[in-house]
Amino acid sequence: MTHHLVSAATVALLWATTSCTGNDGATADNELDTTTWMETLFADRADTRLSSVLIPRTHDSAAVDIRTEPPCADVWVDGTDEAIVEAAAANPCRAAEIATAQDLTLDQQRRAGIRYLDLRVGVADLGAGDQLVVHHDLAAQPLDAAIAEILAVIADSRDIYVLDFQAVRIDDARHMSDFVD
Repeated sequence: MTHHLVSAATVALLWATTSCTGNDGATADNELDTTTWMETLFADRADTRLSSVLIPRTHDSAAVDIRTEPPCADVWVDGTDEAIVEAAAANPCRAAEIATAQDLTLDQQRRAGIRYLDLRVGVADLGAGDQLVVHHDLAAQPLDAAIAEILAVIADSRDIYVLDFQAVRIDDARHMSDFVD
C-alpha cells in the first residue's frame, strides 16, 4: 500500500515540478518545495484546472500514534466487525500495527506534499465517554483534536486541501443525538 501512495505522490510532484516555470517555492537544487507545491503551481500556471492536478493523498491520514507497544491500543470504534475484534484479541499489538496506517503526522504529511486527507470517523470511548474519533477500526484520536491539528497545519497555507470524510460510522440512533445540534 505504501509503495502505491509514494508512487502517486512522486508522480504528482514530478508533474508539478516539470510544469512550474518559475522559481517561487523552489529549493536551492531547483526542486519543488513540497510545502508549497500547489501554491507554486497555480502561481506559475494560473489557468491550471484543479481537476487536471494529481493530488497526493494518504490512506487513513490520521491513523497515526496508535499505541503499538504494550499495553497496545484496544479501543475499537463502534460497529467494527466482531470477527476483526476477536481475531485481534489474540495479538493486540499486531492489530495496532496493522491499524496504524501512517508513520507521519498530519503536519509531516503536509510538508511531504500531501494535500488530500482521508479521514475515517466513528464513535469510541477513549476514557471520557463516547466521542467522535478518527480511526482505522482502532480509535486513533478524538475528531476534534484531528481537526484542530489540520487547521493549525493549514493556517498559513495557500494550497488547496481536500478533507475526505469516509466510512463515517455512527451506527446507533442514540449517538446521532449526541453529536448533532
